[in-house]
Amino acid sequence: MGDWFDGRRKTGTCLAALAAAVPILSGCFPLGASHATKLRRTADSLVPPGSYVIEQSLTDCVEFESSPSCRLVYFVAPRRATSSLASDLQMTAEKAGWSLTRKDVYEGGTELRLRRRGLRAYISLAAGTRVKACRLRPRKDCASLIDVSAD
Repeated sequence: MGDWFDGRRKTGTCLAALAAAVPILSGCFPLGASHATKLRRTADSLVPPGSYVIEQSLTDCVEFESSPSCRLVYFVAPRRATSSLASDLQMTAEKAGWSLTRKDVYEGGTELRLRRRGLRAYISLAAGTRVKACRLRPRKDCASLIDVSAD
């Protein structure tokens, strides 16, 4: 009876190890606080000083990346020209090791795309009537956005 019990225990141990390994190998296992903390700190460092943060979240935006794979921050920037805000944000990002991969200026705002080792960032800065409406009634659909994602 001892051999039978020992064999079942070894089988159970092997199955438990396999069950733990599958999510890790498939990229679906949460890396824990350090991964989430890195995303949080990185995204928060890009929020312009004096901004009013509406909502922020750690979520999954990138397929086949560890969870969480991105940090979203919705905010209303301080009262400044969007071009000046975008320039200051770009300088701050470059000092922190980011490189600008694309910049688009539209009537409704400015979009920056940045890349840094293992991360990418998309920043949409609201301008004009979009930002004016959001200052009166802050909400996600008119806010500026920072999306830092695993790359």
